[in-house]
Amino acid sequence: MSKRADGENKSLKKQKNEVKNPHDATFKDVMGRKEIAKDFIEKNIPKEVLDIMDLNTMERKDGTYVGKHLEESFTDLIYGVKINNKEAYISLLLEHKSSPDKYTIFQVTRYILDAWTKLSKDNTKELPIVIPIVFYNGKGKWNYKTDIRDLIPGYYNLPDYLKDRIPTMKHDLVDMHRSPDEELDKYRPIVRLILKVFKYVTQEDEDKLLEIFILATEDAFQKEEEETVSDIMGILMMYMSKTDKKITEDKLMKKIDQLEGKGEKIMTILEERELRGIEKGIEKGIEKGIEKGIEKGKIEVARNLLSLGLDIDKIVKATGLSEEDIKKLLS
Repeated sequence: MSKRADGENKSLKKQKNEVKNPHDATFKDVMGRKEIAKDFIEKNIPKEVLDIMDLNTMERKDGTYVGKHLEESFTDLIYGVKINNKEAYISLLLEHKSSPDKYTIFQVTRYILDAWTKLSKDNTKELPIVIPIVFYNGKGKWNYKTDIRDLIPGYYNLPDYLKDRIPTMKHDLVDMHRSPDEELDKYRPIVRLILKVFKYVTQEDEDKLLEIFILATEDAFQKEEEETVSDIMGILMMYMSKTDKKITEDKLMKKIDQLEGKGEKIMTILEERELRGIEKGIEKGIEKGIEKGIEKGKIEVARNLLSLGLDIDKIVKATGLSEEDIKKLLS
């Protein structure tokens, strides 16, 4: 491959990363919070499984099972949980492509096999159940199978002998674009806010995204802890600003004005943050001024001591200036 072609490939890869990273980073940040992930998982796991699953044991697992061969397909987040007092893994996978991928079922299968392989290498005697939930917020409709058995003609009519030799691999799919807003009402307000932003951030209507964000944030402020909502609000604003929507505080403020009374809490938080930023800048300026004043004072003392004929090494000890700085005063 030529240097030019190699350079172009690197540039394209960088551009792809710049597009997907806001989705990946935000997904991991918000779903990496146990209480948020717990609510999301509870609403997407069948009751018969929840009845034997102890969500009180749910803990985030370090590391990832997404290798280089899958990193263009998924960002993953792993939680350990007990099912019938046995270890299981719930893996939240962000499908970050802008359109559905028919190979996702094979990628999920490979993901599970990679996880089991790694655990086996770590001398794990028993393999955990892995429950993969693919969270998709691309634009296109998902028309592909989520169960590998559905790709085999006549599978369910095969003799048990053959069925037993065909691996059963499937994944749950949470498709944000096809999830009506009413369906999102089942989540607690802070999670509903997060999911609505993920749903609308890849759609064309920027005005709708701003309105949804403002109304969902206001609702969350009324029902959740203010500190938590304020934190998540900041993360989502950063997320929206880094996508192709390029949402800014000015755009948000203009939309709040249009909604007449909605979004006042958001405006207050933003104004408080701006004020804290100004105060921090003033404090930093004062500190710098003091430092400069102290430094200037040391130089004046050094000059006076030099005029009295004091040795340089003694002036160094007296002022804390370097020998080089004092010698400069002699020139």
